Amino acid sequence: MSSFHRVDTMPLSQVRSADPLTRAEFERQLVAWLTESNEAHVGDFVGYGGKPWLWVRQGSGIYHLNADTKRAGVEEYVRMVSREPSLGWTVTPGRAGKMTKVVFGKSMVAIPGFYFYRKA
Repeated sequence: MSSFHRVDTMPLSQVRSADPLTRAEFERQLVAWLTESNEAHVGDFVGYGGKPWLWVRQGSGIYHLNADTKRAGVEEYVRMVSREPSLGWTVTPGRAGKMTKVVFGKSMVAIPGFYFYRKA
């Protein structure tokens, strides 16, 4: 059972790579989406869910959250950030072996259903 109150259905607005969010904006949008939506995924996708949906700039890196990211994954990320506001982002090898997959915190947690990657 989610601890977030869901008011209405609201898809998360897509953010293009040309105008990435700051990390603070990214985290505010995720919290708002959890509060104001009952959507199962952050974005619209058919078939292939690896479509970048939200682009984020953090330091010199550009990151993206994929459209098929699940509500439970967003909830866990938001919980982790609420406990540790400066939660570390570490890049590790993804499925293809490229250094793109992001894990979180000192324990380098891979959040199930939270499909977040650094642009290669």
